Amino acid sequence: MRARAVAAFLVLASLGMTAAPAWAEGPEKTSEQVEAEVKASEEALEKLRDKAVSVLDELAAAEAALRELQKAAHQAEAEVKAAGAKVASAELDEQAARDALIAQLDLLAPRLQARYQLSKARRASLLMSARSVGELLRRKRALEDVLAGDLRMLELARSSFERFEVRRLELVAAKLEQEERAKAALERRSQAKRRKDELAALHDALLAEQGLREKTLGELYKAQAKLSRHVRQLDPTGEGEGFAKLKGKLPFPTDGHIEVGFGKVLNPKFNTVTYQNGLDLRAPEGTDVKAVAEGTVVHASAFRGYGNLVIVDHGDGFHTLYAHLASIGRQAGEAVEAGAVIGQVGDTGSLKGAYLYFELRKKGKPIDPKGWLGSK
Repeated sequence: MRARAVAAFLVLASLGMTAAPAWAEGPEKTSEQVEAEVKASEEALEKLRDKAVSVLDELAAAEAALRELQKAAHQAEAEVKAAGAKVASAELDEQAARDALIAQLDLLAPRLQARYQLSKARRASLLMSARSVGELLRRKRALEDVLAGDLRMLELARSSFERFEVRRLELVAAKLEQEERAKAALERRSQAKRRKDELAALHDALLAEQGLREKTLGELYKAQAKLSRHVRQLDPTGEGEGFAKLKGKLPFPTDGHIEVGFGKVLNPKFNTVTYQNGLDLRAPEGTDVKAVAEGTVVHASAFRGYGNLVIVDHGDGFHTLYAHLASIGRQAGEAVEAGAVIGQVGDTGSLKGAYLYFELRKKGKPIDPKGWLGSK
């Protein structure tokens, strides 16, 4: 019981029943703190057994929290990319300022050397050796022009140095910002990973106890019945163009393999025989999910027990259903061609990780899709 309570402490964090988020950083806990947390976990687990809300609702809430963390992680990663672009721009600006400064110094160096060699005594000698007052004045103006030119070049060099220093500091700031963004993105991604692990642990905890297992299975059956009613109530989009002729020729909706077939199956999670109205296609999370034939999207939103769900009406009473999507790429009412991407494989509403649940129905009645799919 104590071991289960320790595991439950991690699980229940995803339901908001612990005092602090599971990822909260802090000093190493004392044995008294651990003991208190275990006791709190035992109490929270008891509350979960007696909770009025459904298991599926708890899963949906945990998934929503996970999606928010994943969204924050994506945003943080986008900020890292933007910061990287800022660094690249700052590097170009800094190099341009450096080049301009070097060019000014290259022009100024020989003039400064010449002025150094032209000592004060030599300048006086140059003026005094003039053979007339006019020549003296001309030499004086020439020396003043040289001095003024040197001063202008010194000013340009000073301005170039100031621009270079500004660009250098901007580059340092951009690099620091990029480092901070990268750390934040890593933390957000770690938080999402921990929350996803907690969600997986929640699935295991729900299936570990007979009472919760039976409650979950009962809710899944109710969700299945609700989906059947929902499909039967959908308004037909019109006559199809020979969907029945595609039997045995339909492409697989995603690049995966059939893990669980249609009909009666032994559910290893619940250790019971259940009836499956479609196919479980195991595929990596994020794999594109495509419409198997042209049609009209008649449902594109979350559905209790099925996560993100897309239903396509192909006419003649045929519908295909794509469930547990990570994301939905189409809207209800939108026409789609065969092979059009409608979403990605995910684990929303799933009790066994990322996979695609695929159904084929005729006039609301499920039929085995396997006979309709062609070879891969």
